[in-house]
Order: sequence, then structure tokens, then C-alpha cells
Amino acid sequence: DFLKWLEDESIAGVLFLSGDRHHSVLMHTHGEKGYAYWELTCSPLTAGTFPARQEDLNNPMTQPGTLVTQRNFCAIHVEGAAKDRRLRLQVRASDGALLWERALKVTQAFQILPLSGHSACSLKPCFEFSRPEERRYLLQCKPSFWA
Repeated sequence: DFLKWLEDESIAGVLFLSGDRHHSVLMHTHGEKGYAYWELTCSPLTAGTFPARQEDLNNPMTQPGTLVTQRNFCAIHVEGAAKDRRLRLQVRASDGALLWERALKVTQAFQILPLSGHSACSLKPCFEFSRPEERRYLLQCKPSFWA
């Protein structure tokens, strides 16, 4: 199981990115060893939306004020100096209006993994832009990594 592998490898503070649930939400939980796990679900920008289900409204992992059931998109900003690094998560309406924003301090909640040295995974540029903050990357892992 993937979460067990993360804890066995002492990988704390993972942020999962997911979508296609026809709503956006930020969720947080802790593993058996106390490691923080976050999930940002983001959708839809152009597809139809679904009303919030009771299980979504009553999910103890849902962070208050983050469940969005209208068309939206998400942005993740990596900010700050190395010792004060943080992720600024934003959910915006389809017209760009800010719906909610949360900042997660990397030093408290996250471990940034040096994937270039990991034999099973690597980060590859998938779009090249002139400015570093506009670059997009694809996480590529061998099938054995997920087994």
C-alpha cells in the first residue's frame, strides 16, 4: 500500500493532487506514524458541477471553508526562502475571483523530495517557458514504484 510505503520510507508531508470529482476541496490527515498528508482536489473548470454530497460535507479530513461546488481552477505557488518555504494554494472561480487561499509551511508540514536521485521517479519538464516560475513539470515513475 502506497501510504504504508511513504511512512516506511519516512516521507512526511505529502501533497496529493487529484481531480475529476466535479468539486474542489483541501483535505488533511495524519498517517499511523503521525506524518501529515494533504490532498488538493481541483475540478471542474469547464465541465458540469455536482452538488456537495453528505459524505463530502461530513468528511473530517475536509478543511473548513474549502469545499467548492462551482466551476473553478486551482493554483499552487511555491514561495519564500529555503528556510521559510511555503506552498500557497488558491482556488479561483472561472472568472478568476479568489474563492479561498491557504498557506502551508514546508518546514512544518512538508518534505521536498530530491527526485533526481531517486531511481524510480524523476521530474521532467513538460512545458518550457522563459521564466522559471512558469515552468511545468511531470512526475514520471516506473510502474514498480506504484506496486
